[in-house]
Amino acid sequence: MSNSSQVKGLQLTRAWPTGIAMSIILFLFGFLLMVNSGQAATCGDANSDEMINVGDVVYIISFVFNGGPPPQFLCDGDVNGDGVVNVGDAVYLIQWVFRGGPPPDCLPPWLLNEYTGCKVFWKSGYPPDVDCMVYQYEGGILKLNHINAGFNCCPEQIVVDIQVVGDTILIEESEINGMCFCLCLFDLEMQINYLEPGEYLIRVIEPYLAENDEPLEFTIDLVAEPAGAYCVPRLGYPWEEPPPPNGSTIGYSGCKYLRDNPADTLPPNQDCLFYEYDGQNTLTVTHANTCFNCCILSTQADFAFDSNTVTITESEVLDGGGCDCLCLYDVDYEITGLIPGVYVLQFNGMYLRAGEEPLVVTLDLTSAIGSSFCVARNIYPWWE
Repeated sequence: MSNSSQVKGLQLTRAWPTGIAMSIILFLFGFLLMVNSGQAATCGDANSDEMINVGDVVYIISFVFNGGPPPQFLCDGDVNGDGVVNVGDAVYLIQWVFRGGPPPDCLPPWLLNEYTGCKVFWKSGYPPDVDCMVYQYEGGILKLNHINAGFNCCPEQIVVDIQVVGDTILIEESEINGMCFCLCLFDLEMQINYLEPGEYLIRVIEPYLAENDEPLEFTIDLVAEPAGAYCVPRLGYPWEEPPPPNGSTIGYSGCKYLRDNPADTLPPNQDCLFYEYDGQNTLTVTHANTCFNCCILSTQADFAFDSNTVTITESEVLDGGGCDCLCLYDVDYEITGLIPGVYVLQFNGMYLRAGEEPLVVTLDLTSAIGSSFCVARNIYPWWE
């Protein structure tokens, strides 16, 4: 005679102890008074007596074969960590108690497997203006993927606490030491082990929802629909579609007569970049000692954005036909929509000769920063 059942999502097979099962039980009772590991524990403590010993083996066998009570916490009986409580766990525990085998290795009640971000929106399978939970249930394990979870751009660590109370699954997300002045989106992969099939209300507590934002809260039926997804729209920061990067010229000096201006301490043989980043999305740049014709109406610039490379190509509008000379200028630029990250900034000047080192610098803009970078020039009009 045999019967099958599931308890808390675990696959269990019960049968009356005959043959090898009865031999195991008799063997265990023969050693019950002789062997005791004497270790206080949780994983492997199937009978909840705060010890791991042969009594736990007997308890598991009684549960699997004799219809005895289940372990108070099923994860404590799944000593081989395969997600089910069966005779394999009894054999595993025998090997440890009597033969020095590997110790119990239970699955925890839940896990935060990994998280990824800040996300590059155009490389994600989900648009940035939705907040989603994708789920899949199999063999007592519920896998959850929180898509577009909002956190600080630079968290030291993302942490999750999961509680299963009756038919409610409460997921509380938080972070440790957010170090940047910005927010962005992450994907979190979690799983809940030893979950009984049925209907559950999933409620997610997120750290950066606005007061009137719809919570990520929904009901799932793990029997009727063991896999699916649920999304809510988000329009507030950081979920809104970010504006594309944009650059503009915000000012420039006249032709600099460096030798006659003691207030300008930058040597004329230096081609320099001075920059400041606000830690969120705006980079201000001064290209000092860039070269144009001596007689211009204005400077111009074309901004190109390719992945993490920003290229500024400079040009000029001449006054009449211009003059037969070149001189140095300072030009101020502003680039907006530049989310925190590492970028390569390159200037293409008008009058650099072939073989001259270009003004190219890698900028670490993961936080607010200000710095400079220079290249030496020894050709007209940069020479001393």
